[in-house]
Amino acid sequence: MKESEGPADQDLFKTILEKIFLEKVYHGFLKDSVLSVAVEVMEYVQNIIQDLEESGQAPQVSCRNGCDFCCYSHITILPIEALLIYSFVQDQFTDSELTVLREKIKTKHRLIRGKTLEEKFDLKEKTPCIFLRDGACRIYPVRPFICRAWNSLDASECRAAFHADNLHARIESSSARNHVFESARDLFLDISRQLHLETDRLELSRAVSRCLEVSGPMTLWLAGHGILNPEPIPVPDKASMGDGGENQGRKTEKPGSITENPMAREMDYVDYFYQKYRGRVSLGVGYHQNLSEIYPFIFQNVHGKPIGIVAMGAVSNGEKAVHIYHIGSFVTRQGKGSQILQELCRKADCFNIHLSVSPVFMPNGKDPHMNYGLLTEWYEKFDFKGEANLLRSPRKKTN
Repeated sequence: MKESEGPADQDLFKTILEKIFLEKVYHGFLKDSVLSVAVEVMEYVQNIIQDLEESGQAPQVSCRNGCDFCCYSHITILPIEALLIYSFVQDQFTDSELTVLREKIKTKHRLIRGKTLEEKFDLKEKTPCIFLRDGACRIYPVRPFICRAWNSLDASECRAAFHADNLHARIESSSARNHVFESARDLFLDISRQLHLETDRLELSRAVSRCLEVSGPMTLWLAGHGILNPEPIPVPDKASMGDGGENQGRKTEKPGSITENPMAREMDYVDYFYQKYRGRVSLGVGYHQNLSEIYPFIFQNVHGKPIGIVAMGAVSNGEKAVHIYHIGSFVTRQGKGSQILQELCRKADCFNIHLSVSPVFMPNGKDPHMNYGLLTEWYEKFDFKGEANLLRSPRKKTN
């Protein structure tokens, strides 16, 4: 086997995986596709390893069904891995199996609470992975990347280390598996960071427990909330925005105050984008509204590259909504406008709010090159409905 994997090779491999991930995940709404695409990426890298080992370019490992020595370790996982597991058990486990799983989690937490790593290792035979049953993994199709990366070229070394109580035993492993699966895990970490989503790791049983405790963990995570390491989420009050000011006039209220403002969710949605994208623009003249209630910003893609301008504001004209006053891409006919609107709609689903837009409205008069019929059809592709003023209702939440 050629042992040449280095930082450059790993970066190149991650770039390939990232392209595959983004092409697939942005084909539809992120909420509806991220988990299925994550599984596809896992299967893709698994097939790479299989091809390398079957062709002799990488050594065959000794890991087999029934060999479970590594399943007594206390591993940490990413939020997206926890959500994959949560989705799998919700779909595949019966009610009685979920009850047993919760009991296993409670027992494990009781045994390891307050213990050092060495003390946990001494208790390993009493604290196996919560998904280990009869020497096999109950969540094998969605097992975390660290489980895929851990391997051994000689099972006897694992057996000897386990029974010798050697916490720091060195076991010869396949560098190909380490390289491929660590690159894939780093990709998930990078993508989550680019989307400003929670990335802190947590011990597997605690991570799964957190997902089981909350309602709609996927929706919460995509809305930017912490699910594995939750913190109180401050609710920003409506504020006046100065030209180019990032936090001018902004103040924070206690989380409980969200019920006091009937437009809290809409303002929270506007504030999310206005704080996420710090680039500011001047709207100029032509909007027959109070400009202090319109929040314009420069929209960026997941790589941080500016691709367009958005202006929005919370309105209440019969139906509470966030009105999109302006949406435009810097480069036309490349799908950037659709990318922007798709993200606005995805987050609207997460915040459970309505979006409104008036395709015939232009800030500086009529545009002789604009076909308003086509523009209306474009909005309708994103579930906007109506006549002159189009309204989009949030999609129903699913766990």
